Amino acid sequence: IDAMEDITTNTDAGLCGAIVNFETPNATDNCGIESVVLTEGLQPGSEFPVGSTTVTYTATDTSGQTATTSFTVTVNDNEAPSISCPEDITVTSEFGENGIVVNYETVTTTDNCSGTTIELTSGIASGEMFPVGQTTVTFTVTDASGNSTTCSFTVTVEENNPAPPAEPNVDVTPATCSNPTGTITVTNPQEGLTYSIDGVNFQENGIFEGLTPGTYDVVAQDGLGQLSDLTTVVIEEPIAEEIEVTQAPDLYNDGNTTSFDLLDLLVGDVDESGTWIDTDNTGALNNGFIDPSVMAAGTYIFTYVLDGNCPSSTQVSVTIYDAIVLDCTVEDVRNSISKAVTPNGDNKNDFFTVDLDLECGFTYDLKIFNRWGAEVFTAENYQNNWDGFSSSSFTSSNQLPSGTYFYILEIRNSSFAPIQGYIYLGTK
Repeated sequence: IDAMEDITTNTDAGLCGAIVNFETPNATDNCGIESVVLTEGLQPGSEFPVGSTTVTYTATDTSGQTATTSFTVTVNDNEAPSISCPEDITVTSEFGENGIVVNYETVTTTDNCSGTTIELTSGIASGEMFPVGQTTVTFTVTDASGNSTTCSFTVTVEENNPAPPAEPNVDVTPATCSNPTGTITVTNPQEGLTYSIDGVNFQENGIFEGLTPGTYDVVAQDGLGQLSDLTTVVIEEPIAEEIEVTQAPDLYNDGNTTSFDLLDLLVGDVDESGTWIDTDNTGALNNGFIDPSVMAAGTYIFTYVLDGNCPSSTQVSVTIYDAIVLDCTVEDVRNSISKAVTPNGDNKNDFFTVDLDLECGFTYDLKIFNRWGAEVFTAENYQNNWDGFSSSSFTSSNQLPSGTYFYILEIRNSSFAPIQGYIYLGTK
């Protein structure tokens, strides 16, 4: 009975499972198959549940002997639940009060599978005291497979006295490998407000430059000394982009390749100021070049290291092959080629032959042309079987007329150039 490959799929939309189709495995027997039946799992076209389901088929021959094959159908739930929050809420507190109790409707959720959990991930619960100003309330629903969705709404508590400044909106210029500091810029700074990132030093323009990576709290202050809510900004440490590498060409220790530049294995616009490390201590590395002629056959690792603001380490693999020693020379092959073909059934020169007695072990590709340059025969992995026939012959027997023909013989897996020459075809 044929082996079956495991199947992995995602749930169908709106279902806590997936309709999965597959073919019944084939079975063969020396005397005959009685049946191939499903003995475990679900039939093809069934709705498979989330998780892994083992499917087993059993083949029984006409003598009652059996063989089984099993595979696993895995259904992953990648459909996130939906969640709906209340609309934004605006209320007014009494003068001099710091806040007010706010009640809001319960969030609603749906999901293709049961087992969701709802969590208040930011803000304040319904029925609690909300401070003056804006509070963003965020709920997150997570299903049993870890898929999650969030929704948010804003509760604004206004007071009769002048409200403090709104939380500043900011743009962030991140730190980079070339410039390891970032900039925080307050967008649309308001007249009469000053801004700070440390709560101590305030300035009007709201531009803070030369900031080292870290966390900053941006705050606005009005003329009454009232402070806005904080806008927390994180300037991340710059991270070097991963350098893509390509596969090394086949390198031979035959002395034909004197050196190879390892930078040729790094793809894209790469900073070439780094240093190569001879990870496997081959002794063949010199200023980023390796000399295959002094290396034993095998696979070796070399590491490219970049220092600076964004240090990185990239490994490349190089395989060295022993020099290929061929059993025959090109002259040996050339001398083994037929000079004439006379397909008259006398077992002499009946076929165009190559390497008939040498047994060099090469694979040959052959093309034969007539004197007008038209191709009359072609064969890959030629088997010494051309006796002057051609599917493009003008005769009903597909036998070509007598005359001189031109051949091109290519030798696979060798450095030999194609062999060209003439062959005389004599027919009855």
